[in-house]
Amino acid sequence: MSLPSDFSKIHTAEQIIGYQFKDHFILWEALQAAGSGVNGAGGRLIPDGNKRLAVFGGVVLQMVVAGMWYSSGAARGTYSMNLQTVGSNANLRKICAQSGLEECINANVSQQGMISPAVMTSTMEAIFGAAFKDGGLQAAKRVMEKLGLFS
Repeated sequence: MSLPSDFSKIHTAEQIIGYQFKDHFILWEALQAAGSGVNGAGGRLIPDGNKRLAVFGGVVLQMVVAGMWYSSGAARGTYSMNLQTVGSNANLRKICAQSGLEECINANVSQQGMISPAVMTSTMEAIFGAAFKDGGLQAAKRVMEKLGLFS
């Protein structure tokens, strides 16, 4: 199967997140807002854009934060506080916009190029899920670190 016609968005996103995908289609899926007009990626149907991958990526984010908390030996309550801070919608939106990933998102065609805050959040989570599916938990963690999620 051939790569998407707008491969530049994939390449730019890889540069920003510091990870080279073996399966470029999983990243392409992560960059699709619901309603983008793209209904498939690498043989997978994606009628809801990156929504399914974002759910998966949210769980990956929880695993990474929990793993870091567990290794630190910190008190139980710090896990929840860290997850709320790191994984908050506001933090994910801010990182998406500041990193330039917002420019890589294929927007809903009815939004006339506008990327909503919810789409930015979903895309960030979808990228974490894509990195996990492509390279495992360490790949996802490296992407999160490269984006400054834990700074």
